[in-house]
Amino acid sequence: MPTPLTHAIVGAGCASFLPPGHNRAAAAATLGVLAASPDLDLIGYFAGVPYSHLLGHRGLFHSIAFAALIAVVMVILTRAIRSPLGAHTLRLFVVAWAAVASHGILDAMTDGGLGIGLLMPFHSGRSFFAFRPIRVAAISPARFVESASEVLTSEILWVWLPVAVIVGVGWSFRWWSGPFRAKLDAWSRH
Repeated sequence: MPTPLTHAIVGAGCASFLPPGHNRAAAAATLGVLAASPDLDLIGYFAGVPYSHLLGHRGLFHSIAFAALIAVVMVILTRAIRSPLGAHTLRLFVVAWAAVASHGILDAMTDGGLGIGLLMPFHSGRSFFAFRPIRVAAISPARFVESASEVLTSEILWVWLPVAVIVGVGWSFRWWSGPFRAKLDAWSRH
């Protein structure tokens, strides 16, 4: 698994795809927490739930179905608190789903473990992607310290930098198509 920080960075980056008119920092923080949340299945791991079990580590909670469930809950809660995002139900659902689903997808790109249950509960198998450039972060803090440099280097190269580019392009597009574009159009009419 990548580190929780890396999962949170990807989730926070997803906030750049939400519509304007809301607290982007709060949305980024929420999506960051949601993106890291599938690793809460480690509680079961330490309580003795077998790794290969449906509820084991990297099982159901790492699936795209679980991500969809969390996205539905996010939409319902957003509408319940009357957030401006509630008016953008489909977009909010897709962004929240992408943030949470990114967890299992990134884990499937790591070089260790027993595979990810991306299709659970509809398919009990676990798998990895053929492209696995991300070093797996050890669950044990002592073992993580031993490999932290390699793990973080691979995460920066294969996750953080691409997220920064995607967010930068999104911000540039929003800037170009927003107030700057309106001023440019008004100036060109004179």
